[in-house]
Amino acid sequence: MNSYRQIVYHLVFCTYSRKNTIPETHHKSLYQFIWGVIKNRK
Repeated sequence: MNSYRQIVYHLVFCTYSRKNTIPETHHKSLYQFIWGVIKNRK
């Protein structure tokens, strides 16, 4: 019998009044960091 598992992460970052507090120039490196943490989680 075969089984299929999939884990989906949905992260939501929100600040008061939804103000942009992280500059766009840092978005890519922040997402890469978060993805690295998720991938290396054991």
